[in-house]
Amino acid sequence: MIAVTSQQRGAELLAIENLAVSFAAGQSRVRVIQDVSLRVGPGMRLGIVGESGCGKSVTSLAVMGLLGRGGKVEHGSVVFGGRDLLALPERQLRQVRGREIAMIFQDPMSSLNPVLTIGEQITEAIRAHQRARRHDANARAAQLLQMVGIPAGEAALRRYPHEFSGGMRQRVMIATALALSPKLLIADEPTTALDVTIQAQVLELMGRLVKDAGAALMLVTHNLGVVAGMTERVAVMYAGRIVEEASTPDLFGRPAHPYTVGLLHSLPGVQTRDSDLVPIPGMVPQPGHEPAGCAFAPRCRWRLPRCWTEQPQLEGVEQIAGDQLAAGHRVACHNPVAPEEAGPGFPIRALPFVPPPPGITDFTGQSETAQ
Repeated sequence: MIAVTSQQRGAELLAIENLAVSFAAGQSRVRVIQDVSLRVGPGMRLGIVGESGCGKSVTSLAVMGLLGRGGKVEHGSVVFGGRDLLALPERQLRQVRGREIAMIFQDPMSSLNPVLTIGEQITEAIRAHQRARRHDANARAAQLLQMVGIPAGEAALRRYPHEFSGGMRQRVMIATALALSPKLLIADEPTTALDVTIQAQVLELMGRLVKDAGAALMLVTHNLGVVAGMTERVAVMYAGRIVEEASTPDLFGRPAHPYTVGLLHSLPGVQTRDSDLVPIPGMVPQPGHEPAGCAFAPRCRWRLPRCWTEQPQLEGVEQIAGDQLAAGHRVACHNPVAPEEAGPGFPIRALPFVPPPPGITDFTGQSETAQ
């Protein structure tokens, strides 16, 4: 559990505490989110990163109350503006969605209704929440389209989603999300389907509009480059848990969890032009099939014997070299990466050979003779 001072608590806009989510799987249920705690202050820009399947999108959908059939919040709270959203009836929750919390989904083509015009879809939220007349709602929608760089706003309102390119559809999604000036914008992989040039334009636009509106941003992505340029704080998720959380400069400058180090070393960059990338071996475990201890242990070269049996807790720790982690930097690891090991991306200390328990695959390729 994250320790929070009374001063920090008073400044919170969104507080997720010990959130656990499961989905139906036949006659049983599988837990996909495990005790996630996050906090977002007014105007704050938080990034949530991790591989596909680590629980990023499910966490954001739980905040919005959009888990769908089969999804269930098992325990925890999602407090927004002093109200626990999980305790609100659906009618009251609909008043929060769009007006106070808005969301940009991964694929705008599947999120936009193909049989409704762009204007109908943008003005729907305006008329529902503000009781605006059709003429006023259309004027606001045209203004929003101009804000996001779509020319001929009024003419564009009469067009359908298939008449727009992928980048323009994503701009429509941003316009729709910002229509009611929400306090919090959740962007779930907002540029996944876009090419690199359009991606940069959309991110610059979204960052500028969020800043101008004074809204907080929760950016869900697997793209660490996007996170580096768009956020001030980052939470790293793996197998439904947060394994590291820090300010953006601290996370990139001094990663402490082996998974975070692996993610950073999987990125192409100028400094790796003449060297091979170092991918993380293996894959994210299927929900319900994690080891009893740390879920990352089968892929981790820093593991200790206790990693197979004891689940590490997210807490501030002293790094191996004796250098104290920066304030607010937390990691869930029994053997955090030392500062001098983060650069090369592998342990330089002598560590014991730790074979996996029966039935667990060791993706690291370690052997006793290799040690």
